[in-house]
Amino acid sequence: MLTNNQNKNQKKPLVTNFIRNLLPFGVRSQQGSTLPMAIGLGSAMMIVGAVAVMKGGQENTNTTSSEQSKQAMAVAEAGVTNVQSFLAKNPSLAMLDLEDWQEIVKVDPNDPKKVEDKIVSAIPPLAEKVEEMKNATNTGSSNGNQESYLCKATQPSSTSSLDSSLGETFNAEKIIEGLQSVAGVKSNSKDTQWVPVGNNGSYKLLDYSRNASEDGAIAIIQGKVGNAVAQLAIDLQGSFNVEGGTINSESTPIMIDGSGDGAPALWITDNTDNDFGNNDFGGNVKITVSDCKKMVGEKPDENGNFEYQPYKNGPKSKGGTTVLTKEPMPPVPTPPSDAISLSAITGDMALPRINVKVKGKTINDTKSSDGYYHYKVNVSQGNSINLKGNDTLSINDNVVLHLDGNMLLSGNSKIKTDSSEKLQIYGSQNTTSIGINGGGESGNVFIHAPNANAGVNGGGSSYPNISGSIWVKSWGKGWSNSNSGVLVANPGKYADYLSGETRQKPKSSTPEPITTTYNNVGKVSNFTRQPISSNK
Repeated sequence: MLTNNQNKNQKKPLVTNFIRNLLPFGVRSQQGSTLPMAIGLGSAMMIVGAVAVMKGGQENTNTTSSEQSKQAMAVAEAGVTNVQSFLAKNPSLAMLDLEDWQEIVKVDPNDPKKVEDKIVSAIPPLAEKVEEMKNATNTGSSNGNQESYLCKATQPSSTSSLDSSLGETFNAEKIIEGLQSVAGVKSNSKDTQWVPVGNNGSYKLLDYSRNASEDGAIAIIQGKVGNAVAQLAIDLQGSFNVEGGTINSESTPIMIDGSGDGAPALWITDNTDNDFGNNDFGGNVKITVSDCKKMVGEKPDENGNFEYQPYKNGPKSKGGTTVLTKEPMPPVPTPPSDAISLSAITGDMALPRINVKVKGKTINDTKSSDGYYHYKVNVSQGNSINLKGNDTLSINDNVVLHLDGNMLLSGNSKIKTDSSEKLQIYGSQNTTSIGINGGGESGNVFIHAPNANAGVNGGGSSYPNISGSIWVKSWGKGWSNSNSGVLVANPGKYADYLSGETRQKPKSSTPEPITTTYNNVGKVSNFTRQPISSNK
């Protein structure tokens, strides 16, 4: 049986007991044993020290490895945050797979349209809507009644508001740069590259795949610090809904107010025989045709413009374009019952007549209920207006002339209007000629004579010769049109003229813009740490 002291002795460490046991030996046998004893004691101490050093080194190694593993996990999480932020700014990319991203970075970032098309083509629902819209734009509605007035060749090309569909910050160069610098996508390899984070870490996107339900994606991201690698599997939400890109195909066209649109500087209804010479027009030129497929001369360019005179002696438009349209020219307004009868204007005259003495009588013209002074102008030798020499017709208020014959300005004659006043001239079925010859010029005037051929030859030195708009049957036949200045400019809006006040137009058949609604893009729904098969 062991005593308490013996028990205590047994509990002492091996090395301590070993040294303790050496001491009696030294006492009992000191002669000739001192050196061996010292050597043995030193060896024992060396063994103890080596064991302690090895144990401490292992503990330090374990501590460093554990710390790097934590850092690697933090780096992987930083990679998740970076990818989330990038996808939130470019939600369309969140709807694709890593393989799609690898195809996108192959596109030249300096060609935004190609980058845009590449992204759209990789999203089937969006690609289908874009194609549907293109087809609708090219063919119009199935019944043709819903088409715009403009002939297809002169319709402006329609786009699909893809900037909003692909993300508010859509920028081709930034998208490709982000795929490379944030997601580590390579243009020449299906492998991705490590993306640096901080001073010592980097992360790598191993995979990004849309899930089967198409309401999210799975991303696998590794983080690396030193030799330690941590791996995360992230379930990222993200769904989308594509709308628009359709047109109204009702059999009856939907008409809307068109009086607020800008009026053309020149509108003609006959494009078979015109001579525009050197004439310029400071605004749009509109040509009405009965059938868009039977256009005379060369067709307009791909943008629908006639800027470079694609048919002989075509009109030149400065500040506008020339378009073919199926819109019918409206009829001239009927003179009101209280319109004032007026002899042909063949010399100086001021309208309205206020306190004017004529054959001993004082004449004060009165306005009609619409606020205009209306005059029915009779004919003299075929003309309702025939000004020559220095004759001047002065307009001092809002005046409307309803002609029963033609109109001619020659010599240095003028129609003078104050900037705040307007003159509207409407021709009848007998009005077949509207002309300005020599130095004649007109101020702020609107001329509408559906049966007339109009033209300007000369026109003085002040341009534009006419501030307003001219709507006639044809232009230039029988006129040399040598004038090289702007003939007609500042046309205003349809609503400025009686002929255009009630203008209606079909609701555009251009498909509604494509809009894509994205939901919860990049939101994490599941976060799983995965084992690493081998350090990288």
